[in-house]
Amino acid sequence: MSNCFLVEFGDGHGECLEPQIEYLRASGHKVHLFCIERQLAKIEGFDLEAESVSLTVLPSPKGLASIKIVFMSIWRERPDFVILNSTQGSRVLKLLFMPMPWKTRFVGTLHNLSKLQSSLGQKLIDCRISGYYVLADYLLPEFRKLTHKPLRSIMPLNKASQASPSSPRKPDGEIWLCVPGPVDYARRNYNSLLQMAAHPGFKDTKFVLLGNSRVLRGDEFVGKVKQMGVADRFITFDAFVEPGVFSSYVRQSDYLLPLIDSSIGLCEKYKKSSISGTFTIAESYGKTMLCDSWLADIKDFNYSCRFYSNLDELAVACYMPPPVVAHPDIEKGRENYDSLLTLVSAKSK
Repeated sequence: MSNCFLVEFGDGHGECLEPQIEYLRASGHKVHLFCIERQLAKIEGFDLEAESVSLTVLPSPKGLASIKIVFMSIWRERPDFVILNSTQGSRVLKLLFMPMPWKTRFVGTLHNLSKLQSSLGQKLIDCRISGYYVLADYLLPEFRKLTHKPLRSIMPLNKASQASPSSPRKPDGEIWLCVPGPVDYARRNYNSLLQMAAHPGFKDTKFVLLGNSRVLRGDEFVGKVKQMGVADRFITFDAFVEPGVFSSYVRQSDYLLPLIDSSIGLCEKYKKSSISGTFTIAESYGKTMLCDSWLADIKDFNYSCRFYSNLDELAVACYMPPPVVAHPDIEKGRENYDSLLTLVSAKSK
């Protein structure tokens, strides 16, 4: 059994914490989680009474205080592994270049592989990392071009939260298409969503925007929806969507919409260097995505999805009964996760 620190300095990628805790516990490792308080809301049923789990709440992600806490804890507890929930950023760089106990090894997830090409800081981080996790099989070939460190592909599967009893029930005959996340035009083509709302083929469809619509460009998008007179076709939220409510809508949805195509600013990253959070939500909940055919030429894009080339095809697809999606193989994910720790441990001896 290894003693493992799981560290997240910032407020992003919180959806990846719970799956890693579960993988580590299932493999018999002790887990000490370091994160800011806001991240705890994203971890369903985090049990501080569990024998193999402990928690340190970090202060604000700004400044050096959180780095000092993790650094001092490493020297006090001498963990076998420090697992970085995100192996990028200035705080990670500073931590890695501090003097460390000789037996402690650093591994972690790189969420944007292109950083290894464009960032000097990321290349320096790479010098101190012993191994990486990447979030999809289809990213492995590109990653192998950028680093010689050991790699494993993992799917950060979250337990599907219990549905909130207070959430609305979907009316009979209505189709729900869910778009997880706040309104971010760099990540999703929301103009196509407006086109769907105006298309006669979607007359019995509601679009559920599962994210805070008051951040980023959410107010702008909601304003356009009202100007078009299609506000009754949308379900939006003015604050963080609680896990139970989020789960209720995803469970009742007919399909998920990633809204990724060649028109968005970050389109190329989804082919080579990163994944969309919608992909992991679809896997975790056993849902099928409706994807633009632009994604269809990605080798090993092995998610449950139906592809469309235009709005007419999409309108037909969303009324087709969703296919039965195989339950994700959590045990395989755990074995793959643990195998990197085993490999890194063997190489360090």
